[in-house]
Formats: sequence, C-alpha cells, structure tokens
Amino acid sequence: MSDSNVALRMESLAPPIKVGSWLRGQPLANFECGKVYIVEFWASRCGRCMTAAMPYLVQLQEKYKDCGVEVIGVACGEEAPTADEARTKLEAWLTETSPKLNYRIAFDFTGEMKQLWGDPSFAPGFPSLSSSIATATSRS
Repeated sequence: MSDSNVALRMESLAPPIKVGSWLRGQPLANFECGKVYIVEFWASRCGRCMTAAMPYLVQLQEKYKDCGVEVIGVACGEEAPTADEARTKLEAWLTETSPKLNYRIAFDFTGEMKQLWGDPSFAPGFPSLSSSIATATSRS
C-alpha cells in the first residue's frame, strides 16, 4: 500500500510529526512509548477551533499531564504568501488570543501533516478535521 493509500484506523501506528517549526513547547522528535498523544489540527481562521477546542484541550492537558497524556496542536492551513509571514502572524495571534496555552503547538505551512494525518483519516478539513481529535498511541 503506497503512502497515498494509507488509511488511519483504530490501532494504526501514528504517523510521524513532521512540521516546519514549533511555536510553543519543546520540539517533539519521536513519540514516547507508553504515552497517549492527542493531536489536534487547527487554523487561526477557524473560530470553532478557538472557542470550543483550545480551552477544552488546555483543561485536558492540565488534568491528565501526569497520566502520560500529551496534547499537541498543529497549526495548518494558515494563509500567507510565505511560511515566515504565516509564522509571524500566527505567533502574534497566539500571544494575543491564547496566553494560557499549556501544550505544544507545531506549525505546518507545507501541508505535510495534512498528507500524513488528515488525508489518511478521511477528514474533509476545517472544522471537521479540527473538531475531531486524532488520538494516537506511541510507536514502540
């Protein structure tokens, strides 16, 4: 099965995290065995992502951080002429709107994460992709 035909299902190994940069928290190189990762995709233009998902994910991270659960937000689909402009705009937006974020935020301008995670999960995009949180267990 080629990468373009891979489907994510229950008990599938999680695809790798391949992003251009990390905007909040330390970079994550690999999944740690024994941890559960909640990977949530969003864009700053998605109002539902910000009003419904992010506050809930902050609470979830706080409540379960000592139980091996880690939330990772992936900012994707940001609209700007260049990655640098999108990242600068997104940094300012995060600082203004989400000062209490307690989980990692990755930045994907190229769309690689959408190819690795979104397409195989058959999620149609925002808000569906952002509101259906992909849960993955670690690779061993």
